[in-house]
Amino acid sequence: MGRKRMREASWRRVCAGLLVVAGLAVCGMAAPMVAQDSTPDAAAELLKFAPEGTWVAAAVDVKQLAAAPMLASLQMLSPGMGQQMQGIEGAVLFVLPMEPPVDQHDSPLACGLMRLAAGKRQELEAQFAELRLDEDISGLPAYGDDVVSLAFIDDTTMVFGTARDAMATVITGYQSGSGAGLKDDLKELVAPHAERVFYGGAVPPVPFRQMVSDFDSADTPDWAGDLTAAAFGIDLTEVLALRVHLRFVSAEGAAQALAEMQEGIAEAKEELGAAMQAEPMMAAVMGPLAGLLDKPQMTAEGADFRLSLDLTKEELQGLQGAIMLPLMMANQAAAQAAAQAAAQGGN
Repeated sequence: MGRKRMREASWRRVCAGLLVVAGLAVCGMAAPMVAQDSTPDAAAELLKFAPEGTWVAAAVDVKQLAAAPMLASLQMLSPGMGQQMQGIEGAVLFVLPMEPPVDQHDSPLACGLMRLAAGKRQELEAQFAELRLDEDISGLPAYGDDVVSLAFIDDTTMVFGTARDAMATVITGYQSGSGAGLKDDLKELVAPHAERVFYGGAVPPVPFRQMVSDFDSADTPDWAGDLTAAAFGIDLTEVLALRVHLRFVSAEGAAQALAEMQEGIAEAKEELGAAMQAEPMMAAVMGPLAGLLDKPQMTAEGADFRLSLDLTKEELQGLQGAIMLPLMMANQAAAQAAAQAAAQGGN
């Protein structure tokens, strides 16, 4: 039983990471060096198999991501993460509209494709053997649980997701060599970033936009309900280049987003300055982060808001230190707590 739980935990680490690619892309904390033998089209080629109705699409060159210096540091804290990523070359994620009320769905309707290196399929099949499902997907053996499932289309391609009907559509499209692909409006937004390591876009359906407009929360920006489309791209080499494009109903939404983000950066700088003054020992580590808050370039032109951020190798190293220190401190505190609990249990 313990072994099965370990496999299930490993399964969830892989699938949970894949199913949040869209959100993870925006929040990603990796800045890899370019691998000389990487294949940047490994994910891009899979986008043409997007099922009809896709409103969020994201693609990542996992091979380059796995080479990230910052990710390597995180792997020291979680060794299993890097091991799972080895042998995965690229992945794409598609999110589909959900019937209203959107907020009452247990999980997003999502599916995706993953490009695998030679031998990775066999490794995963052995790893998930005890998670074999009774019901196949389009005639292919399926693995998973009551939420997430996957199937191997061939030795180098795996389909995964929470929406079995969409997965079946993707399988059919892949096997025939032709899928619905991204709709024109989403394709237009994503295309400028297609050569980047990590990129994607979204064109929210009206029910989703209405839900955001009606959602009363202090954490929800006033302009969120007026957002009609978004796209991002991240280049991850020895320098970092981030591009974000938001499109609104009107110029007023774009101007409001610009004003709120500028205000947010100003507040962050003030809070960080106060924290460093209160803890002088942290200033050496957090100081570089304060300088990085001046780096984003933001503009609002008509209904379009754009943000660009470019960091040098030295600035990335400073950012890495600012991110890793709290993680290392938290990991150390957790280890000490576990040791203390074990000692108390032995008495």
